[in-house]
Amino acid sequence: MHQLHGFDKSLIKLINKIGHKRRNLMLVITTAGSGPIVGLIIVASTLLLHSSGGRFYHAALLVTVCTPLVLVFKLLARRVRRDTIYVRNMIYQSYSFPSGHAYGSMLVYGFLAYLSAIWLIYVVFGILILLIGSSRVYLGAHYPSDVIGGWLLALITLSVILNYTL
Repeated sequence: MHQLHGFDKSLIKLINKIGHKRRNLMLVITTAGSGPIVGLIIVASTLLLHSSGGRFYHAALLVTVCTPLVLVFKLLARRVRRDTIYVRNMIYQSYSFPSGHAYGSMLVYGFLAYLSAIWLIYVVFGILILLIGSSRVYLGAHYPSDVIGGWLLALITLSVILNYTL
């Protein structure tokens, strides 16, 4: 069994102070970071950029291809998920580290924010990314370090994609 470090324990305790009354809201928020949602958004964005001849098409194509990359890291790390009711009821079971929701939301919404180059979009997507990551801890799907690991992996992936294509 995974032994929690002080960092994970502290953040789980802090996030759990939200209380159970916000569970339905957190379920909606976590859906915004799910594989089908971020996958649909990036595929649609890639198709739109391709059809409009946008200069960001190649970057969007690489973001699309790199979206499932998180699964490789899950298999390498093999970190067991938290033992919670939420995890026991999950339809799709996978390893915990890094968080796929955190990775996907940072990669896709971060890319879209970059494309927009509008500070308000940066803020809105930034808040959404933070809420999605927090929802994963709140619901008991991940340790905070899983979420941070997903965000960092996505930032590295996105940086490489943007530096390579632009």
